[in-house]
Amino acid sequence: MILPLGDPVSDVVFLLGEPDNTDTVGEFPRYAYYQHSGYSNSGDFYVSFDEEIVSRLHPDCFFPKNTGISCGQEVNDVIKIFGEPKSISRSADRTGRIYNYPQKNASIFMERGRVKALSIANGSNIQFDSSAE
Repeated sequence: MILPLGDPVSDVVFLLGEPDNTDTVGEFPRYAYYQHSGYSNSGDFYVSFDEEIVSRLHPDCFFPKNTGISCGQEVNDVIKIFGEPKSISRSADRTGRIYNYPQKNASIFMERGRVKALSIANGSNIQFDSSAE
């Protein structure tokens, strides 16, 4: 199943069902679908909205068939598949990095050299919050 950026909230509920939880990240509403909900058997899945339209998809531990990359893969695998990132954000504790591929609308979160999660958004360019240091 594909859930494209730009879909309305009603399509998300139709395709995925009611969310397990709702919250707000920054100014954007977000639906959470947890592992047990049936959408993903490999992790939690988050959908963020901007003005009732899907603006970001964030699956934790995602399916290789969708991206070619799966949870736990090493950084070298990511570079082989996606190429060099346009930018890299580093966490304050130096154990995490976000590889940004805005041309692919993707940001890949890594901890200790392994893939942890993926975020999909138009022109994706996510940075760690440096104010938390």
